[in-house]
Amino acid sequence: MRFPALRTSGLSRETFVSVVVVGCVLLFALPIVLALWPSQQPAELPNGTTMDYSRAELSDVDLADCEAAWTDSDSFCGEATAHLDDGTAHTIGITREGWVAGLEDGDKVVIQTATPVQGEVLHSFHSVERGTSLAIFAAITFVLVALSVGGKGLRAFVSLLVSALFIWVFLVTGVHEGGNALVYSTVTAVLVLTVVLHFTHGFGAKTLAAWAGTVCGVGAAMLAGWIFSSVARLTGITESTSAAVFATGDVDIAVLALAALLIALIGILNDITVAQASVVFSLLGFQGEDSHDHGHRGSGGHEGGAAAKSPSLMKRALDVGQDHAASAIYTVSFSVVGASLAAFVAAKSYGMPVWALMQSETVAHTIVQLLAGIVGLTVTMPATTLFAIWFARVLRGSPEEECVRGGAGGHAQHHF
Repeated sequence: MRFPALRTSGLSRETFVSVVVVGCVLLFALPIVLALWPSQQPAELPNGTTMDYSRAELSDVDLADCEAAWTDSDSFCGEATAHLDDGTAHTIGITREGWVAGLEDGDKVVIQTATPVQGEVLHSFHSVERGTSLAIFAAITFVLVALSVGGKGLRAFVSLLVSALFIWVFLVTGVHEGGNALVYSTVTAVLVLTVVLHFTHGFGAKTLAAWAGTVCGVGAAMLAGWIFSSVARLTGITESTSAAVFATGDVDIAVLALAALLIALIGILNDITVAQASVVFSLLGFQGEDSHDHGHRGSGGHEGGAAAKSPSLMKRALDVGQDHAASAIYTVSFSVVGASLAAFVAAKSYGMPVWALMQSETVAHTIVQLLAGIVGLTVTMPATTLFAIWFARVLRGSPEEECVRGGAGGHAQHHF
């Protein structure tokens, strides 16, 4: 199967097909986004209590009780006077977190104000004011990315910021307002994956192969996660979701856990697909970002063509992909263990044996998500390899064919 050359439009075959695919996805997804767009109503707890957050400066900080004895993390053990930006002052309660942060007079903080339907308004410490420092850290990181990775790195950084904003405004708000978590997460994943991949890496056969491979991997992981969770009878109610159960009782926490897995897998599997697509195109003889190996390498000039026609191409690509997938498996595993280290230490403090710890809701839920992610990895790598080989041959042809087309009508520019 071959697509005709698009000389009149000025687009290469692969760019045209990639643009069409992205256009079809957006044409399908955007009306759904508009239909599901949340109302952005102010947050309110089921009991009618509304929450507001303000910046303030502290004075008269007293944390003596926090030092005297162990207290629950949600209980007040100190107090201070908070001077808000609007000129008002309130006495606020401070949890043990404030003592650990070393709060003292003059510190800038964020306070939380709970206004119940009936009863007294409660002001409490929420967090240290970190907006300025986080902005500085982000700016430093942005500069480092620009110097080290270049244009693609900057586009990836911008994609990260835009995706985070969309996830907050659309996904998080939609689920909070009672929307189906899996529906919102699926729409979010499709849009974010499609836009981020093509915005960062450009329109082309390699990007298309990475996109298709990631979709296959995420689908396989979601199916595995659903089966594993059902068989293990996981509820999804862990230490990290208990607050969500209290705050939004109409949210299906088990479905929310699967939705979280879907979003988490986008970045993990995308790493595999982008690298594997590049490997396949390199083995086929396409080299460089905006250039191709056209066989002008002396006696070895047709190595790329031979690779394209060799029946061992799939095996060669899988050999490299298996190394990458294997490293990704233990990378993900170690990251999960690191994120759960505090829970492990707490379990040890309560004298919990390993066999009981592994069967607890929190740890079992983490294990299931990890195993589902590994299933996704095992599908993603070969699927991306097949897509990359097929798209390369159908949309680009061999490097020799590109050379002939380049000599007749100029070199097509491909971006990844």
